[in-house]
Amino acid sequence: MLELTKQSFQASDLAAVQNFHCGGQHYEVEVSDWIKGDGQPGVDCALTSIADSDSPSRVWLYTLSGESLLGYAALAKRDWRWKGKKDPHIPVTVIIWVGLDSAYQGKPDGPKEDRYCMKVMGDLISEALKDRSTHPVLGLLVHKDNAKAIALYKRFNFDDGLVPILNRISKEVEYLRMFLILDAGSLLAITSAQKRK
Repeated sequence: MLELTKQSFQASDLAAVQNFHCGGQHYEVEVSDWIKGDGQPGVDCALTSIADSDSPSRVWLYTLSGESLLGYAALAKRDWRWKGKKDPHIPVTVIIWVGLDSAYQGKPDGPKEDRYCMKVMGDLISEALKDRSTHPVLGLLVHKDNAKAIALYKRFNFDDGLVPILNRISKEVEYLRMFLILDAGSLLAITSAQKRK
């Protein structure tokens, strides 16, 4: 199997990601488009997210043996309501984007635990664990129709028990808000402190 390597994404990598293709569904296209954005002010993309002075994201490219672009992922720190619409906010680490090029989805053949998607998710969880005492929850949003991604997240014990994101026009569920508790003790301390305020 080829070796999976990771590097921080920066502006000089922009040309290398222009052929990245995550799939043809609208929720896959938005993943592909985000990494390809050229950093124009006011446009949400990897470069503007990295440069955000209030909440900069960390974005990585994953390659095979340092050559073929396998995919990318991005983490950021946010405040989410825990767990209902009127509950206090807590600090969380959020997987804001993660995607594999369509050529590598479901690869390599063989056991699921050896697939590239499992390795990338495992790496993101390891990154999030570094901040678990201050950000005890890892969260993400996933489109409700993205069954493959939802199944992957559930394999890592993500729970979809938070209030979902509704479409502004139809008012129907559009994105599930999923989470993984990284440090239950820190989460209890933070939520207990919030309740005393």
